[in-house]
Amino acid sequence: MFINVYTSNPADQGLAGFALALGQNLQRPVRLLPLSRLPVPDPLRRQALRVERTELLDSIARAEHELGCFLSGHFAPDAGRENGLKADVDALHARLRAVNATLGLGKGGEDNG
Repeated sequence: MFINVYTSNPADQGLAGFALALGQNLQRPVRLLPLSRLPVPDPLRRQALRVERTELLDSIARAEHELGCFLSGHFAPDAGRENGLKADVDALHARLRAVNATLGLGKGGEDNG
């Protein structure tokens, strides 16, 4: 099984050396391919990521609301639950960044903004 490396300049000797070293280190063949050979994004996968992004935003809003309730005194102090919520919010934000990064890249690696 090949490792495909897509580049705007497959004839670049520096990149060819990198691909050779990568292949030797991983003990797998590496192919340099032009960006035009990138596979087309799967529309169903992208739709699933859009749905996940919406769910993540909702989960973040709920968790941040609960954290706000701790800070405002509406909930009784509970350091364990509060710290758990903070960790959850951090994890949700990390996943949201990953989903947004995936959705922000289209064919050719160009940022679709």
